[in-house]
Amino acid sequence: MSHALVLENVRVSRGGAEIIKGVSAEFPAAGITAICGPNGAGKSTLMAAAANLLPHDGKTTFNGRRPNATELSFMPQALGLRAQLSVLEVVLLGRLDKLGWSLRPADIDAADAAMAAVGITEFAARRVDTLSGGQQQLVLLAQRLIRRPEILLLDEPTSALDLRRQLLVLDILKTYAEENGAVVAVVLHDLSLAARYSSNLLILHEGRSACLGHPSHVLDEPLIRSVYGVDAEILFTSGGTPVIAPLSPSETPRTKSLDKFPYRQETNGLRST
Repeated sequence: MSHALVLENVRVSRGGAEIIKGVSAEFPAAGITAICGPNGAGKSTLMAAAANLLPHDGKTTFNGRRPNATELSFMPQALGLRAQLSVLEVVLLGRLDKLGWSLRPADIDAADAAMAAVGITEFAARRVDTLSGGQQQLVLLAQRLIRRPEILLLDEPTSALDLRRQLLVLDILKTYAEENGAVVAVVLHDLSLAARYSSNLLILHEGRSACLGHPSHVLDEPLIRSVYGVDAEILFTSGGTPVIAPLSPSETPRTKSLDKFPYRQETNGLRST
């Protein structure tokens, strides 16, 4: 597992409107790619297209070909699980393609390990429809991890989680990517979390790529003002990680044309629009 997921000139249209307008990027293996941007920028649409769940123009390739269902796992935004199944049963569905007529000890062990990794072992016998939204997100994450995919795409996996569990989940994903050489891409709203955990940051603006590269190289105050319409300061932790401190809505309207973005774009072999 050492290959990038490559998006080449991806375009998605819905209802006659072009939502994704020619995005090219690489999501490298062995690290997290964070996808950020304002509401309506096209983050979820791009993620679904990358998972080949939406019709789109352009190409999505892995190791020079279209990724198959055994290599890629996609986790959409949690919409609420209503199935009257136990947490253990829902997690085991992640191995549905490997399950036989009866459960093997290896299947139970894998489910136990996935639940322990995300901290939901105590809920194994609980019906999943009795859990909170945040707890259900953890169940869905465990279901994806049990498959051990080479490509893991997650749309806002921390949106319903408290601060501690946000850190826990992103720690898990970072470790999973590094230890398995997997491609992990995550839609996030929190730029500080994206800067802390990702080695590759893609910011979308109105369906286009506004920047792509290491967070410390591409994040700056003019970019945030242009894309988000917010004046902000970029501070640094004792470990050197950028922290985005929003100050106020910017008095300068957000830039419409990407040609006018006052930012630096890192290349380092990465493709970008």
